[in-house]
Amino acid sequence: MNEPAPTNVIPFEQRLEKRLQSVLDAMPVAVSWARLSDQRIMFVNEKFRQGFGYVLGDHATVQDWIENTYINPEHVKRAAEMWYPHFGVTDVDLVEIDQVEVDVMCKDGTVKTTLLSGMILPDLGWALAIFTDITERKQAEARVEKMALEDPLTGLGNRRAYADTLHAAMSRADRTKTSMALLLVDLDKFKEHNDSLGHDAGDRLLVAVAER
Repeated sequence: MNEPAPTNVIPFEQRLEKRLQSVLDAMPVAVSWARLSDQRIMFVNEKFRQGFGYVLGDHATVQDWIENTYINPEHVKRAAEMWYPHFGVTDVDLVEIDQVEVDVMCKDGTVKTTLLSGMILPDLGWALAIFTDITERKQAEARVEKMALEDPLTGLGNRRAYADTLHAAMSRADRTKTSMALLLVDLDKFKEHNDSLGHDAGDRLLVAVAER
């Protein structure tokens, strides 16, 4: 005679889900998953909670998350095109979501730049999203770009910035069939001032003119 199964036995699917959550919690990138049937966000891992400050329940659905945390309208549009077509359909296939750059508003009001990728997993009924924080890298790139385009003394655009801006203006004028103007400003008797009062005084004069 077969004995009845213990009532406290956890179904296999739940055990599998718990193990997967443990694995995802240990990952060095932010991860969340949502149900394909209704977009409901079912899990966010530890890196997600630490990085963005949000916990499970702060955003009920994928649409809530996208519309309330993606501060760039282009990123909202791009994410909608990437994710929404896969929700609420029955014949969805396994899909790998291409990696794109997305700015995310964190719970404390700061903004983090991330690389967003993911997977549509129809067998599990999940949409899995992965966020890689590249904020520091983007800030470093911006600093390097700023150094490459600015005069270190005055903070004004340097020769390269001038050439880039002029080229862009000429291209825009040619494309729109409009005219453009170039204004040249000369600092009278600067060499005499520099020679008589010294280069430090000359530098201060350049800075003052640049500020004005």
